[in-house]
Amino acid sequence: MEKVSMSEGTARFTFSAACGLSVFAAGAAIILRLRAIQGPAILFLIVAFLACLVTLMSYRRYKLLRSVRWQSELKRTEDEMGQVLNHARMGIIMEHVTGPLNNGNGDTAPENPKKTTSKEE
Repeated sequence: MEKVSMSEGTARFTFSAACGLSVFAAGAAIILRLRAIQGPAILFLIVAFLACLVTLMSYRRYKLLRSVRWQSELKRTEDEMGQVLNHARMGIIMEHVTGPLNNGNGDTAPENPKKTTSKEE
């Protein structure tokens, strides 16, 4: 027996179609029952029940496929974010070890920032 693979879009479409079919069949069963037509009403009620089962199964499949896609997308973006953060961490570590290379204006940092040039008397 071959296993049929289903894409996320196909599962979502199947879910929507089965949901619509179940609502239509349930409505038809109610209308036929109100008009006292028993045979077709029971048939539509069975179709509505089966469509509800298909809706449940296709929603579970869609949810599974969606979670797999989200996990792969999150892993890729987390890897990219990790690379950015690793570069930032390395820059902070290098600045801490070597000291700041400039003070933000393009000038070099002073040799001793605590040293003052004015005389206090």
